[in-house]
Amino acid sequence: MTIKLHDELIPLNILGFLLILIIALFPSSVLRIILGLPFILFFPGYTLIATLFPGRTHLGTIERVALSFGLSVAVVPLIGLILNYTPWGIRLYPILTSLAIFILTTSAIAWYRRHKLAAGERFAISFNLTLRPWRGQNTPNKVLSIVLIAAILGAIGSIGYVMTVPKVGEDFTEFYILGLEGKAADYPKELKVGEEGKVIVGIVNYEHETVGYQVVVRIDGKLLSTLNELGLIERTIIVLTADHGEAFGEHGYWVHSFGTVYECIIHVPLILHGPELPQGYIVQEPIPLQDLSPTLLRLALPDIESPQAWRGKNLLPYLWKRKKPPEVPIFSVSLGTTPFITAHRASASYRIGQWKYVRYWAEGIDVGQELREALYSLSSDSKESQNLIGSADEELLRKMRTGLSEALATASFTQIFRPQEFDEKKRVKDKVKHLKDLGRV
Repeated sequence: MTIKLHDELIPLNILGFLLILIIALFPSSVLRIILGLPFILFFPGYTLIATLFPGRTHLGTIERVALSFGLSVAVVPLIGLILNYTPWGIRLYPILTSLAIFILTTSAIAWYRRHKLAAGERFAISFNLTLRPWRGQNTPNKVLSIVLIAAILGAIGSIGYVMTVPKVGEDFTEFYILGLEGKAADYPKELKVGEEGKVIVGIVNYEHETVGYQVVVRIDGKLLSTLNELGLIERTIIVLTADHGEAFGEHGYWVHSFGTVYECIIHVPLILHGPELPQGYIVQEPIPLQDLSPTLLRLALPDIESPQAWRGKNLLPYLWKRKKPPEVPIFSVSLGTTPFITAHRASASYRIGQWKYVRYWAEGIDVGQELREALYSLSSDSKESQNLIGSADEELLRKMRTGLSEALATASFTQIFRPQEFDEKKRVKDKVKHLKDLGRV
């Protein structure tokens, strides 16, 4: 009995679509391997051969099968190479989709070319199921038939064993860091204090058992390891913060530019490490530095109450419960001389949430004699380049002005700098000496 299959390209594409569904819904299924091997090693080359040689007399069966495997080995890496230069990269679903599109496209072209030929000239798969009588065969053919059947059964059994009982290889964990594009490049290697960096961290478990992982980012492990060796780690509080930031050209200022309250000057990091502190907890909202003293006092000396003169609050109840501290106004003030501008100035800011109100007192050639004020929305203008004072809501502006005035009235300073006569040479000489003492020149 002879069976002919004229449109084998249709079930071939159905199997490819079924493979995609199996990978998406059942990623660990054995069917993924059974369908995946011919999808990669045979289907692309077969459909390409069907496109190039649509007639049944163009190629023999053995040549067609051999070329299908060979062309698949050539086509699949070529598609991967092309994907490598696209935003999708060499990943599972881009490769699946690309191969499925290639197989579908070449199948459509092959079907079109076949139907341009006469029906008797079109290629078709035929199976001859007629069995020759066993007794009528000579001894060598009987031996070859037995060996062939045994080889086929052995191959099927080996494949089934490998799929059902995979070999246990070396136990290890794969760890990698990628950039945001999913490639091992363009990820931040150095970060300044206060600077944000984003990477993709990958951990793949090849331990052949369930394993818990924890990713720890350390600035420098030497301090913690030394404290641990000395037996002091359980009774040591480590604080990383600063009294001010640094300007690197923002708004025309450099270093910490006394007299300015831009975020690059007053926004500083705060990292706490100690035995009673939760690990890995991040507070995104800004807090005033005046809260640091009561918090550290409670950590170091829990029985001692904070002095009444301290304006800050203890943050530990919020840290222990991993709760966001309540939003409070943040007041900042800066008095002094801008190092590279011949002027004396003072400025103060009052911040609630995203809104930051700034008032300047200035007497000098760069600003003039009058009072200036500014209002910034830090959520949309983190660089403080858009002064909204002329278009702000009157109620909001009144609230910010009143808040800053009340904060200034209760602050522990009364001095606003006034202009004095400058000795320019002495000022430059003192500045150079100051930079040398800091090791900057």
